[in-house]
Amino acid sequence: TRAFAFANYITTANADEKSNTVLFYGLTAGYKSIDFTFGMTSQEIDLGSSKTETDRIITSAAYTMDAHKFALTYQTAEQKQSHEVTQLALGYKYHFNKYVEMRLSAGQYKYEEKNDDLTKNDSTLVSFGTEVKF
Repeated sequence: TRAFAFANYITTANADEKSNTVLFYGLTAGYKSIDFTFGMTSQEIDLGSSKTETDRIITSAAYTMDAHKFALTYQTAEQKQSHEVTQLALGYKYHFNKYVEMRLSAGQYKYEEKNDDLTKNDSTLVSFGTEVKF
C-alpha cells in the first residue's frame, strides 16, 4: 500500500501580467498493481484591468500487469469567465525493456463556450508513440 499527498503554490509576475498564481494539490494512492490519482488546481491571472480564474480537476486510475499498463484519465477545466473543457482518455503502455516503451492513447475532448452555443468543439484524439531512453 502506498499513498502520498502533494501541494504546490506558485506566483509569478511579468510585464504582461500583474500576477499569475497557481495552487495545485492532490492525492495519489496505490495498492499492488492499481494506482489512483486525484488533483485540483486553481489559477488566477491578474492583468491589472481584468482577472481570469480557472479551476481544474484531474483524476486517473491505472492498472499494471507485467510489462503492460492500462490507464483511464478524466480532466476538466473551467475558465469561469468564458469556457469549459473536458477530456476523457484511455491509455496503454508496453514496456519492452528499460530503454524502449510503446504508448497508445485515445480520448474525447470537448470545448464549450459559456456565452455562445455556436462555438462547441468536440474532438476524438488518437495517438501512438515510442519512447526511447538513453
